[in-house]
Amino acid sequence: MQDCPEIYGDQTDGAVTWKASGDVSNLAGKLVRLRFVLRDADLFAFRFSDR
Repeated sequence: MQDCPEIYGDQTDGAVTWKASGDVSNLAGKLVRLRFVLRDADLFAFRFSDR
């Protein structure tokens, strides 16, 4: 969690970034476990993007 800046506010298209690297292409085809840490928030959907 220290590698991911906090996201504030309401967003419908907010992008999550990491300080070290945003390239997750090496995870393609592998089993991945995601952990969402939310405070006073709701998560409605997510997707991976190649932006």
